[in-house]
Amino acid sequence: MMMMMMRNDEDDEELLLQELAKIKEERKLKKQKEEEKLNIENAKISNPLVQIQDDDDEISGSGSGSGKQLKKSWRDQSVFRKQSVKSDDGNGKDRYVNDMLKSDFHKKFMNKYIR
Repeated sequence: MMMMMMRNDEDDEELLLQELAKIKEERKLKKQKEEEKLNIENAKISNPLVQIQDDDDEISGSGSGSGKQLKKSWRDQSVFRKQSVKSDDGNGKDRYVNDMLKSDFHKKFMNKYIR
């Protein structure tokens, strides 16, 4: 009887070790897939000139309504794009300043109510 219990324990331990090895292999495969997906996404974002084929045979970065957008550069933000200087005629009416503290309205308001 004692021998049978030891045999049973060894079988259980062997089954548990097999299950553990199976779980480790699944995690390893999952991690590899995630790393591969991350590398592909980084490649898509890092160089907009490179077009990578997706699994569904659409070319990313083509702008064909795929729902995926490339990451924009910080220099493309409107704060840096819409800054202009005074117009050539000198009246300043066409002047657009994206900074509220430097706008004509703010300057007039400060002169009228604060100073």
